Amino acid sequence: MMQGATLADDHLLQMKGGEWVSVAALLDAGEMHDRLSMPDPIEGIEYGRDKATLMTKPRPNYPREKPRLISHAHGVTTVYKFARYEPAPAPPFYPTPQGDRAANIAAHGDAVRCFMRAHIVPLRASNAVQAHYEGIDKDDPNKRALQMAARAAVQREMGLDYHKRPLNPPLKITVASSSRA
Repeated sequence: MMQGATLADDHLLQMKGGEWVSVAALLDAGEMHDRLSMPDPIEGIEYGRDKATLMTKPRPNYPREKPRLISHAHGVTTVYKFARYEPAPAPPFYPTPQGDRAANIAAHGDAVRCFMRAHIVPLRASNAVQAHYEGIDKDDPNKRALQMAARAAVQREMGLDYHKRPLNPPLKITVASSSRA
């Protein structure tokens, strides 16, 4: 089944007799035109007088179904929706630019480089470390040291910050002194 266009209220549809009627007029009539056969909205009457069906009532067991126009032109089922029953389009997911356009465009390169450094470079480093690990023998007694050396080498090559951390950091325990009088 194909999804067709969304038809606005001012869209004109051709009827079996050749006359043109607006979508609004058909939908405003309510259930009076339910199951009305008509020509396909794209092909028109020349292709056939009964290639599409207007469905204004929901089918049994589908109470939330919205009115739609179903066409079977060329042996393919195409469902056309009506704009009045569709939600308004969502606003863009990106914010509207504020401030000086030229300055924003100039800063865009820095933002891309920052993103690359924060996301792409660590992914490449991870892949490079994995490639180094594949060359290390699992049974090598120095396996852990070789892995650490591989990580450090990749971090240096990629320009990533490397801070050596102890495997088990010492616990900081503070003892509150109590004074007894």
